[in-house]
Amino acid sequence: MNDINRIKDRIRKLLNLAADDGAAEGEIDNALRAARQLMLANQLSEDDVTAAPEDLRTPEEIAADATYGTAKSWGDAEREPLWKGCLARVVAEFMGTVQCYHDSPKVLRKATGIVANDGLPVSGWVFYGPAEDCVLAAELHTELLMTCAATAKLKYGGTLLKGPGRDYCDGFVSGLRDKVYASQKEDKIAGAIVDDCRTLSVVDQQRARDIAVAKIFRGSEWLKKEKGVMLRSGSGRGRDIGNSDAYGQGQSDGGSQTMSKTRTAKIEYGVRH
Repeated sequence: MNDINRIKDRIRKLLNLAADDGAAEGEIDNALRAARQLMLANQLSEDDVTAAPEDLRTPEEIAADATYGTAKSWGDAEREPLWKGCLARVVAEFMGTVQCYHDSPKVLRKATGIVANDGLPVSGWVFYGPAEDCVLAAELHTELLMTCAATAKLKYGGTLLKGPGRDYCDGFVSGLRDKVYASQKEDKIAGAIVDDCRTLSVVDQQRARDIAVAKIFRGSEWLKKEKGVMLRSGSGRGRDIGNSDAYGQGQSDGGSQTMSKTRTAKIEYGVRH
């Protein structure tokens, strides 16, 4: 045990003594006074002392201990506009620990067993990686799809497959993507966009990135081994903008979306739990 850990251990014992209902009033006062002096002398807060001990596992070991799975965000047609898939990739980037791919058309059944969409096959996006993160990614993708589509129809009406409605949706995804990337650059934590990330030290930030990378790699290996799915990387082709005003409005609305820990899972840094 190094010196700082020994000091923290001493402070914890003093605080425990001060919280003991069986301790005499004088003992409580002395314990609190000694604890405050030690914290002041070593520039420690009570949170520093009472926080869980550092996880000494390597990022690879942390990734290996995680439970992996998939979760689907369904569309509502056999063929979907490209912006929905682009939005899925933005959500995966935001989560930081998951990836996604477009699923072959399936017949969607509700929990009751009733076939949705009149039995027609529908497209979907599969998020894979740490199981809990996948569920949250699918929920977030569905929520953002509904927000984007509802606003586009409200403002421009008609279909979202072409015209100003689709231009708006393309802009929405672009604005959201720019916000995610800008936040990553600012916080220096790829994909781990949380309200309190700036409290992490530079070392902790690098550890967070290493853990996220390890989980992404482990998720790909899990998908290949358990599901027999091997994916090829590729890039989509851009599309000409028909209505620049609708696209610009979408960019503005997408960039104003709240992307914080209140809309996603708690990111496991492997430092504090």
